[in-house]
Amino acid sequence: MNLSDMLNKKKKKAMEENNKSEDQVPKDPESEAVIPEEESQIDMEDDVENASENLSEEERLKAEIDELQNKHIRLYAEFDNFKRRTSKERLELIQIAGKDVISDLLPVLDDFERAQKSLESAKDVAAVSEGVKLIHQK
Repeated sequence: MNLSDMLNKKKKKAMEENNKSEDQVPKDPESEAVIPEEESQIDMEDDVENASENLSEEERLKAEIDELQNKHIRLYAEFDNFKRRTSKERLELIQIAGKDVISDLLPVLDDFERAQKSLESAKDVAAVSEGVKLIHQK
């Protein structure tokens, strides 16, 4: 039901009540007075304002719900993207760290291989021992 329908119903109701009250109006002016048409119109305007406030309140709440749902969806999507990005970064970090360790160890392994070959033909044990110590420090 929209605002204009409510307004039309209120007008009809007010007119019916006004017609009933005119029929019941006592002829004696000193008796109880009937509500003048101006006051009933003011009441009707107040009812229309309250109805529009209620509708606007309802519309405002619906808009707020829509906004909060939109924020929730965006936040969920952002969190999902964050999880994906961090897991990808963690995997890359592990791979890079492994590559760095291996690349740092390769020269040392090469030196040990050369030392092992030189052990076969070396006659000076002190020199070979000194070479192994240097490789170990490296």
